[in-house]
Amino acid sequence: MNKSKTYTMKFKTTFLSLMLMILCSAAFSQQPIQAVAPQTNPQPEQKPAISLKFESTTKEFGDIKHNVPASIEFTFTNVSKTPQVIADVVKSCGCTQPEFSKEPILPGKNSVIKATYNAAAIGNFSKTLTVRTVDQEVYTLIIKGNVLPDPPAAPENTNK
Repeated sequence: MNKSKTYTMKFKTTFLSLMLMILCSAAFSQQPIQAVAPQTNPQPEQKPAISLKFESTTKEFGDIKHNVPASIEFTFTNVSKTPQVIADVVKSCGCTQPEFSKEPILPGKNSVIKATYNAAAIGNFSKTLTVRTVDQEVYTLIIKGNVLPDPPAAPENTNK
């Protein structure tokens, strides 16, 4: 056999082997389809948020001092025809502490959710509070602000 036919034969064999490896790896890498078991504890359906009307869903602290907790209140009104109860207020991080009443809010009455930010981290911040009612309504509240760095320490007096 001459060199050109040997080279062509090696090329074809190598090419076919490579193609076979690619096809096999693609075929065996496919994940089998698995049946999804029904959820035993499905999440409750969330209703659109319509019962509570907040004066504002975003509050701005402005500039606050480092390591000096600051609080702000979100006032809201029950605009529904039935008493409403706040089930939970979930904070986006440990730096924010919500306070709220678990007592029913009667139709037409106001209540507040207080948010206290610990101001431990210097710089701008934006945190969320997710409010859930017992009727599965969900509201998102946002607090924003800027924690100022500590002022520089006064120089020590070395003259005596």
